[in-house]
Amino acid sequence: MAELRAQAAALQQRLNELAQEEDIWKKCRQLEKSLSARSGELMMANQELRRQDSVNRELQAAYEHATGMLNRIFSTSHAFIAFLDIDFNFIRVNEGYAAANGHQPDFFVGKNLFDFYPREYYEEIFCHVVQTGQPHSSRATPLVHLRDPERGQRYWDLNLLPVKGSGGEVEGLLFSAVDVTERVQAEEAQRKTEALFRRLFDQAPSGAAIVGLDYRYQRVNEEYCRITGYSAEEMVSKTFVDITHPDDIENDVRYARALVSGEIDHYQMEKRYIRKGGEVIWVALWARVIRDQEGKPLCFLPLVQDITQRKQAEEALRASEERYRLHFENLSDVVYITDLDMRVSDISPSVKALTGYSPEEIIGRRIDELNLLAPEYRETGLRNTMRVLEGNRSGPTEYEFITKDGSRKFGEISGSPLLKSGRVIAVISVARDITARKRIEEELDRYRLHLEEMVEQRTEELIGLNRQLEQEITERRKAEEQLQTQAEFSERLIDSSADGIVAFDKNTCFTEWNHAMERATGLLKKDVIGRNAMELFPYLKETGEAQNYAAVLEGKTVVSKDRPYYIEETARRGFYEAHYSPLRNRAGEIIGGLAIVRDISERRHFEEVLRESEAKYRHLSESLEVMVKKQVAELKQAESLAAIGKMISIVAHELRNPLQNVQLGVENLRHVCLEPEQQDILNDLEIGLNMLGGVMEELLDFSRPTRLNRSAARIEAIVDHAIEIIRPLLQNISLRLEVCEEEMNILLDSEKMSRVLINLIKNSVEAMPHGGEVHVCADLHGGKAGSSLRISVSDTGCGIAEDILFQIEHPFFTTKPRGTGLGLSICRKIIEAHGGSMRITSTPGAGTRVEVVVPAEIHPDTESNACF
Repeated sequence: MAELRAQAAALQQRLNELAQEEDIWKKCRQLEKSLSARSGELMMANQELRRQDSVNRELQAAYEHATGMLNRIFSTSHAFIAFLDIDFNFIRVNEGYAAANGHQPDFFVGKNLFDFYPREYYEEIFCHVVQTGQPHSSRATPLVHLRDPERGQRYWDLNLLPVKGSGGEVEGLLFSAVDVTERVQAEEAQRKTEALFRRLFDQAPSGAAIVGLDYRYQRVNEEYCRITGYSAEEMVSKTFVDITHPDDIENDVRYARALVSGEIDHYQMEKRYIRKGGEVIWVALWARVIRDQEGKPLCFLPLVQDITQRKQAEEALRASEERYRLHFENLSDVVYITDLDMRVSDISPSVKALTGYSPEEIIGRRIDELNLLAPEYRETGLRNTMRVLEGNRSGPTEYEFITKDGSRKFGEISGSPLLKSGRVIAVISVARDITARKRIEEELDRYRLHLEEMVEQRTEELIGLNRQLEQEITERRKAEEQLQTQAEFSERLIDSSADGIVAFDKNTCFTEWNHAMERATGLLKKDVIGRNAMELFPYLKETGEAQNYAAVLEGKTVVSKDRPYYIEETARRGFYEAHYSPLRNRAGEIIGGLAIVRDISERRHFEEVLRESEAKYRHLSESLEVMVKKQVAELKQAESLAAIGKMISIVAHELRNPLQNVQLGVENLRHVCLEPEQQDILNDLEIGLNMLGGVMEELLDFSRPTRLNRSAARIEAIVDHAIEIIRPLLQNISLRLEVCEEEMNILLDSEKMSRVLINLIKNSVEAMPHGGEVHVCADLHGGKAGSSLRISVSDTGCGIAEDILFQIEHPFFTTKPRGTGLGLSICRKIIEAHGGSMRITSTPGAGTRVEVVVPAEIHPDTESNACF
């Protein structure tokens, strides 16, 4: 037993030892795991230490780089740089900053910014940067040195940057200032130069443009647009080739290329443009190329002047000179012109037939040097020439000429002065060969002498023959004078005729054009003679009138009636009737035609006016009948309205006292403690009483005559008062005001005018339940004397239909679910009481505009502050 116990005890002890060994093994395994984990941690810590070392090296390098950059920044001299702490104490300044303030850089270290600069200038800005961490900068800031104002004003670019720590908090401030005065001055000079160029360009009397190297317009002035007929917007979409006449494009482009290549500096030419409407005009062009500093071409600068009228005048002058030269060279008489020195400046070719000298042998020589007159006639010729130079006419005077071959001829000379501005500038003379006539006279003289010798033998016969010859001479002279008189009379008759008279040759070119035709068509005789009728008047072919010209040239007499005409050159149009007949020479051959033309445009106009007048009178009669009926209806309506007004006045008076009693009762109930439902009923009751009171006021205002209480008030005060009252209704409305700002007072009933404005704005607001814009405009027109106040209210609402628009001013007419329909009627009464008028216009879907115009008497005291 004891042995068993001993064995049991030993076994128990062994078990305990085994248990302890198991605990030890467990602890060893735990320690092994702990060591393994600790080893991993040590390895991670070692790696972190290596990473931190690498980061430190990078930070050291960044610090050294930043320090180097900071040192370079602070070493700059063209900018002023200062580093401050958040209490605005200087930490460091650069040489430029210190030198500008007359100190060394170390002088500022530790000192406060506001020891040198007043706080009111900078404290707010510096504090804002510190508090918000946001940088501050300003460009071209004008500053005057506070301690030395004599330096003058300079412009600076200022920057204030926050220096933040690792946590984002502001630890300091970096201030920099750069003097940009020269840049600002240069920019200002450039702006002034550009503004001057723009004014010179836009206001130039000639057409000016800027054209790109691709020949496209980049900019044109107003004169260029006027010349071409295109707007500036249209011109920038075109090239100069687009508007140049096809015949001028080649030369223009050739010159432009030469400009770009530098072959020429500029060029000028006369060319043609095709205006917007297709009209061809002449311009004088001067152009050059604009280059940059390196000589590279940038653009063309063309200048143009419209010379169309000059070209037309030159063409007309050439045509006139050609006609004059044609007549001049084909005259049988000799026509010559002498200047004030009696030197021949021009002479007709017929001089060779009279004197044997060619025009070239005479032109440029003095009359008294030519010795064309026989010696016995030279004194008379000189005397007559001096008479013409004094401004008088001379002749015709008979002379004897000595020809080139020494023979003698007889002629007669007439002279007339050529005047300019009342002064004689030349003498024009006509010499006619009368040698044949003189020879006849000499022959007659010889016959007379011969007859005298034979007087005893054939006295009666010779006397008869002599008388017969004298009679023939007299008749011939009379015939010549009569022919000349008839020619002058015919010319005066043609020019004084009230009807137009034209003549044309076989090619339908005009040879005569009287004053009546000039008045009717606006075309002068000198511009018509020699031109083809079909080319000058294209409508002749269009209306078939050309056939009448052809018929006349075939020998027929034709009458045209009620024919239209249109003159393109003068833009005149109308109707005419014409009588055509052929013109024949002495041989009976047709050499052209004659037309007597009468302008019947006025007659047709009067006939049309008469027809229109008859229609108007008929319409007026019908309108008067309708108007009378309408006036009778309005009179009945006015009588009815007067009766209604009287009834309204009685009813309103009878209802006012009960309404006041009810209103007093409601106010008393306000002081009693009521349930919420009862309080709501009381509110509804008060709203209803206010609405009923408003209706009663409108009815009374409509029934009573309008009496004005005029006083001095400013337009701006009237509008402000109305807006202030109506403002609660403008929650979703955009209000735009345009009010006269003149310090002038006008005499009117400001309270009633404000009421008119309130009513009109309220109507506009109610027409826009979903929001919109109300535009109120009030202004004074006509100056201080005879001025008028114009007020307009317009909206972007639904508008008013046309069938309703004419009714809205009628009393009691309304389209609203609530309302009396008297608002606009009362407004019109107030406006008419001021002597004014009201006009309403509306477009459905677009909005309504109401315009009020009242006479405005300016109050003498325009400086007073009279208002509400």
